[in-house]
Amino acid sequence: MKQKRLLSLCLALLPLLTWAQNADFTTSQKVIGWLRSAQADSLGTIMTSELRQQLPPAQLAHLWKQLEASAGPFREAGNWSESEAQGHRLQECTLTFERAALKMSVTLTADKKMAGLFFAPVESTHHAPTASAAPDTVARGRYTEREVIVKSGELELPGTICLPKVTQGPLPFVVFVHGSGPNDRNETLGPNSPFRDLAHALAANGIASLRYDKRTLVYRNRIAEVKGADNYDTEVTEDAVAALCCAAAQPEADTTSIYVLGHSLGGALAPRIAALCPFRPGGLIAWSAPARPLPEILREQLRHLSSLQGRSEASADSAAAMLLSALPESYLAMARQYEPVRQARFLPIPQLYLAGGHDYQVTKADFDLWQKGLQRSTRGEAGRGPGNFRQGGRSGERTGHRSPRRDMDGTAGGFIVRPTWLPAPTRGEGMPRRPEGIAAGRLPEGRLQPAAPQFLWIEDADHLLRHLPQLATPTDYNTYLPMAQEAIQAIVNFILQPAEP
Repeated sequence: MKQKRLLSLCLALLPLLTWAQNADFTTSQKVIGWLRSAQADSLGTIMTSELRQQLPPAQLAHLWKQLEASAGPFREAGNWSESEAQGHRLQECTLTFERAALKMSVTLTADKKMAGLFFAPVESTHHAPTASAAPDTVARGRYTEREVIVKSGELELPGTICLPKVTQGPLPFVVFVHGSGPNDRNETLGPNSPFRDLAHALAANGIASLRYDKRTLVYRNRIAEVKGADNYDTEVTEDAVAALCCAAAQPEADTTSIYVLGHSLGGALAPRIAALCPFRPGGLIAWSAPARPLPEILREQLRHLSSLQGRSEASADSAAAMLLSALPESYLAMARQYEPVRQARFLPIPQLYLAGGHDYQVTKADFDLWQKGLQRSTRGEAGRGPGNFRQGGRSGERTGHRSPRRDMDGTAGGFIVRPTWLPAPTRGEGMPRRPEGIAAGRLPEGRLQPAAPQFLWIEDADHLLRHLPQLATPTDYNTYLPMAQEAIQAIVNFILQPAEP
């Protein structure tokens, strides 16, 4: 199951197109035959020049063996379907292997040249209850929910407001931000719904929340039109900022206590989301958040899986290169250059970082980078605390200041944002708006002293912070597993008992 989720990490972001009729599937059927027989030269004859540069035929010669090593021996190919838009055709069918099913997508030009080849997981329901049948074990009867629409520019994302059953006065709000892929508001995986479970647990402790469907899910058939996977901002950040504004506009909200909680990619982007919010968030919570660039983490993940399957590191590196080559260059540029730890050091707000020892996707190496980088910044050892103020020098002394333009150019500044927070509105008021487009701001003058960041490592938890037995292989999420209580309690305490600066 985790192998399938790993494939979706990169591939599920890619555009889908709209339906068409009267399709000819001859070319796509040949692609399957040539892949199975490792006929790289034949594949090269039907690939566009752009695809040959991104995905050399020599790499495709080993692709089928890699698929069977992960998913088991091939069984059969299902019926083909076709979509069409902007002069290209997307032909898809389900490939059934012994241990998994994969959707194969072949993008063809008008002259039947292959312009794209992608594989994405097909979730199996044979051994697990559906997500709607997952037990509500956390806070039955102690919460209420209502539907809401998060408006992000011209996009409308369906969401759910979860409130304590009994409310007294303004409530702190948590906004959930997903990981990679077209996730729904609950971040559903098999029978598991971790965002839903955590929202209910927070409500039982007097904390409201907002969770919403990701744009790559809601607009998956129009994703090329709405810029759903151009970079981290179009995939995640813009909508998360809109969700923070939506939460603050709720009549029950304490607008001084709006928190962003990001999981996986959402955790890595939580500092950027907080910096780009028009008002000062109450704090950020990063849950299994990578601290390193996507290419490095993906290569490490595939090497781990290869070691379990008795394959070489070279084959894992080849697979990683192939997966990365399928992503837009604008996405890869931001994935390589965004520095989440450095961005977090610019934020004078409370921060909580959680991770687990049974996670092979985001490991102790990432957790240690967060801990080392942020604890160092609050002690002033790096000479550059949040906001580029020297903590150990004279009061208010600035060092190494970069202009906002330089920090935002994507090369010199690594996509680092300096926040310009406007006063939070009173309850029910409209939210302040920035000018169109994301722009960096300037920090206020003076020395900033954030609260010390908090960290929680749970040795026997996995990527979704669920308790697990000691396992030698990646977790199978087809089994429903409850939330780790230490994680829930740490988040509740972080919000209700904030640390003093």
